[in-house]
Amino acid sequence: MKKINSLFVLSLGVALVLSSCGGASMKDNTYLGQLPSISNKYQDMGDEYKEKAKKATDMDDAFKYDKEYKLAKEEGKKVVKEYLEANKLDTPIPFEEYSDSRFTIVSLSVDGASVKRVNFVATVKMKEDVKNKYGGFEKYIFAYLKAVDSEGNAIGKPSVLASPMGGKVPKFEKDVEVEVKGSLSNLREFEDFDKVVFISKGEYEKTK
Repeated sequence: MKKINSLFVLSLGVALVLSSCGGASMKDNTYLGQLPSISNKYQDMGDEYKEKAKKATDMDDAFKYDKEYKLAKEEGKKVVKEYLEANKLDTPIPFEEYSDSRFTIVSLSVDGASVKRVNFVATVKMKEDVKNKYGGFEKYIFAYLKAVDSEGNAIGKPSVLASPMGGKVPKFEKDVEVEVKGSLSNLREFEDFDKVVFISKGEYEKTK
């Protein structure tokens, strides 16, 4: 009973902290809605509890802060899930193409999110037959990308969208359209997200 009561108190404490954050600080991004602000809030909370647990000199305090961290983490997952269920993020994502790519980007959209990451799906169209150095068709294609804010500053970390890695692999012939999927991390930094910029593999490897 004591354990149940202590967990209830911890849950109540987390709930009170969340309610004290209020909705006024939540920013509404044109493309991602309030997801970046939700991410920012829950990651800040998690960071605070982790730091308190790390610095605690009393085992009971360390246990308490660790529990608060885990409760906040679960609450964050729940809030993101409920937000995605209630809000259809279907505004097309603006993007800049990488000119030397062997395919063009037809469309780019949000494909879900977690507390720390936002998922994207893009439809790409082959400019030419995409073959490897041995003359056969490539098995997979990759699109490298980064996110920028309204001032053109890079946010989050560069990442990659990839074609399906299992099942029947399409032939990447000229004019064939394929979906590529992936995600960008550090969602908490995306409150001023403006667009995606597709980049070369070389730039991705230098900055990832």
